Amino acid sequence: EPYLSAVIDPAVDVQVRETLQTRVMRREASGLYAQYLEFVDRTAQNIQLKILASNDNGFIADTITQNSGFDYRDKSAILCMLNPDRRLETVVTLLRQEIKMLQLESELQEKTKSYIDQEQRDYYLREQMKVIRDELGESDENSEFSEYEKKILKLNLPEESEIKVLKDLERLKKQPFGSSESSVLRNYLDTVL
Repeated sequence: EPYLSAVIDPAVDVQVRETLQTRVMRREASGLYAQYLEFVDRTAQNIQLKILASNDNGFIADTITQNSGFDYRDKSAILCMLNPDRRLETVVTLLRQEIKMLQLESELQEKTKSYIDQEQRDYYLREQMKVIRDELGESDENSEFSEYEKKILKLNLPEESEIKVLKDLERLKKQPFGSSESSVLRNYLDTVL
């Protein structure tokens, strides 16, 4: 009372012997961290140089942890580990997981970008075709929609159903060509007809 008090015992760094395995672990951590930096577009040459110059597994583990996007819970767990070799092993495992996630994100972004690029290209080409048809006096813009409308009217659907399908046709007319909604509406109308 009136404040918190505590007894603090300083943690002593665990001394570990230099072995071939510890050197391999340092090399792997350094390589993985370089890969990680390529994905996150972060230039950290000074950090990489410090890692490469160090023979202290604890320092390397702490430096990578501090300068990475690991979850805060993982960072806390690493801070609680006193054995520097174990800390570095954990960091290497987390770097592998992080790189896998970044690779998947990158692939997904690339697929999405190429899909969007293709959709934009298709839209642009269709718009060019409309302009060319107009220039040639062959305006054929609404022929597809009139065909749909004729087919719908020929079905002699109950009035309520016919109104709904015609409303869907109107929605299709307002959609940009190639959009996901226009594709869904086209498929729906083709199924109904």
